[in-house]
Order: sequence, then C-alpha cells, then structure tokens
Amino acid sequence: MINPAQIPDEALEAGARAIAESLRTARITLESEDGYKPEARAACIAMLEAWEGMRISWLASNDGAIVLPLHTEASDE
Repeated sequence: MINPAQIPDEALEAGARAIAESLRTARITLESEDGYKPEARAACIAMLEAWEGMRISWLASNDGAIVLPLHTEASDE
C-alpha cells in the first residue's frame, strides 16, 4: 500500500488541477452513462505525466507496466 507521503507533490497538484478544470467545465454525476470516469481519467493521466521519474517498462509484460518511483523521505503522517 502506498503511503500518501510517497506521492510527489507535483503529481498531486497536477491531479488537483485536472479535477478543478473538470469541475469548472463539466457536470459530474453518477447517474450519467460515463459518470465520473472522464474526470477521473483526466486526473490520473495528469498525475502520471507530472510524476517525476515515471516510466513505462515493456519488460514486465506484453502490456507494459507503469513504474512510479516513490518518495522515501520520512513523514510525520
């Protein structure tokens, strides 16, 4: 399980910005066909793209694997 302190601030900020933009431009409801999926996808992509050191490994499987280096600094949380 990932400790929240291990997620880079830049990735969290990018995800938050994507969510804020989605909230500004779209109506998110669970009743609609797509529900929250486009907004969640945009936030995840923004976080992954902003994650320093993120890479895709094609050696792990035929489908590839996303490799995310975790912060190892101690946290008070």
